[in-house]
Amino acid sequence: MLDRSRFNEEFEWFRRLIPRRDEGRAFTSFDEGVVERWEGYKPRVRRRARDILAFSAWTEAEIGSGMILQRMIDAVEIEENNLVTWQDRRGPGSSDHRVLLDARRDANLRLELERRLFDLFRGVADEGATFGLLKDALGAKYPLLAYIFFLKDMRRFMPIRPTFFDSAFRDLGIDLVTARKDSDRYRSSNFIEGRACSSSRREIHRERARGRPSATWSPSRR
Repeated sequence: MLDRSRFNEEFEWFRRLIPRRDEGRAFTSFDEGVVERWEGYKPRVRRRARDILAFSAWTEAEIGSGMILQRMIDAVEIEENNLVTWQDRRGPGSSDHRVLLDARRDANLRLELERRLFDLFRGVADEGATFGLLKDALGAKYPLLAYIFFLKDMRRFMPIRPTFFDSAFRDLGIDLVTARKDSDRYRSSNFIEGRACSSSRREIHRERARGRPSATWSPSRR
């Protein structure tokens, strides 16, 4: 349960932080000023990815062909996209979307993934059931799974950085841990309804380290 007074206290710290980071300008929304510079890349990446996917034109006949899969790979490998680690930064085969790349050479896996993606984006299957099926097919690659659902519906699903959010939950007195959780509890928290600022959370840690008031994430209802 969220303690409203504690939330208001954290949000007030957030309001005091922003002018120090934005030449004295007060916080007005997530779509303006320094917060938009921290977080604005996410809608841009999403718009580009959805243009690449062009899922409204997908047909049942394409399932298993590799066409849907390649569109998803291209929608991940956007230069500005840091929501998914798609480069092999930790060595060969370390990218979050490796399973998508491998599926190009695996007919059964390709068919499975393209069926699930088609059902999700064309709205012909239950989202909760599709989550579980995709999780199994992707090998529980949660950053990729979260990104896929983010592309489906940004207002309901948002990839998060568990380390930052767990810290935010502690600050707010919420007994919830998202890191290294493979359960319904993780599922409910990894896709936060609303808008989330992981970049803002990094600023919070810097502020706390200096002993200054800090900010936490805040849902945005538009």
